[in-house]
Amino acid sequence: MSNNTANNDWVSYRDNLIFCGTPVALKKKARVVGTVEGRPDLICVRPIVDVLIESFCHHSVILGDPVVRQASECRSIRTPKSRVIEH
Repeated sequence: MSNNTANNDWVSYRDNLIFCGTPVALKKKARVVGTVEGRPDLICVRPIVDVLIESFCHHSVILGDPVVRQASECRSIRTPKSRVIEH
């Protein structure tokens, strides 16, 4: 991966979709699960799929199923301050 994720287990990436015929790029955040065996260019991540509002100042992020992404498309980010719920 172009950016080091060894010190940080969270990444962001863009997910390109087509919505009503229009290309849309969504910026997603995800927790790194690990690398794909035999493929150092790929990483497995669990993206944030929802946010649970617990109170005025506190919320939790809910992680979805693991997906594989190109490591070069991901960049390291700081760990969210929110509580993490693995769905």
